[in-house]
Amino acid sequence: MTGAAEEHIPAERGVLRLAVSVESPDRASALDEAGRVAAGLRAEAEDLVASGAAVGVRADDLWVQTRHRYPSTGDPVTVHVAAAPMSVEFSDFAALSEWASRVGSRSGVEVHGVEWRLTGSTRRDAEERVRRAAVADAGHRAATYASAAGLPAPRLVRLAEPASIGGPQPMMRAMASDAVAIDVGPGEVAVGAVVRATFTAGAGEPGAEGGARIQTA
Repeated sequence: MTGAAEEHIPAERGVLRLAVSVESPDRASALDEAGRVAAGLRAEAEDLVASGAAVGVRADDLWVQTRHRYPSTGDPVTVHVAAAPMSVEFSDFAALSEWASRVGSRSGVEVHGVEWRLTGSTRRDAEERVRRAAVADAGHRAATYASAAGLPAPRLVRLAEPASIGGPQPMMRAMASDAVAIDVGPGEVAVGAVVRATFTAGAGEPGAEGGARIQTA
C-alpha cells in the first residue's frame, strides 16, 4: 500500500545563482577582467549581507578555459574564457529582484536563476508533517480496501519508504522561476514523502489462515 503527502510552502530564502564570464583572445586579459568584475560583484553581495537583505555569499575560484572555434570562412580562432560562479542567498526578495535585474544587464555577468529554499526549522517541521500524513494516507487506503472486502480494521505490519529514495528522506524541489525578470516574485518549495506499507486484516499473520494481507502498488 502506498501513502503519499505533499505540501507547498512559500519560500523563505532565494539563492541567486550567477557567474562572471569574460572572453578574450588574450588569456591574461580575460583573467584580469573577470577578476575585476568578480571582485565588484562580491563586494556588492557582501554589502547586501551587511544590510540584512542577504544572509550569505559563496564565490568559487576563478578558472580559465581555452576554446578553439572554426568559422565557416577564414582561419580558426582561439579564445580564452575566464569564469567564476557565485551564489547569493537572499531573505529580502525585493532586494533579490532589484539586484538580479541590475547585475544581469552588465557585460561579463550571467544570471542563471533562483533556487527557492526554506529555513532549517521550517523544513524540519514540514518533513515531519508530510511523513505523518503519508502514513495516514496509506492507513486510510488500507481501511477502505478492508471495508470493501468485508474485513475488519487493518493492522500495520511493515512500513518503508521506496528503495529509490534511499532512506527516510522527504523529497524537496523548488518551483521554477526566471531570475532575470525585473520582478522576481517569491516561489514555493514542495516538500513530500512517500511510504510503502503492508497491513493485515483479521486474526493471524499475513498470509496465514484467518489473516489477509492488504498490499497494493
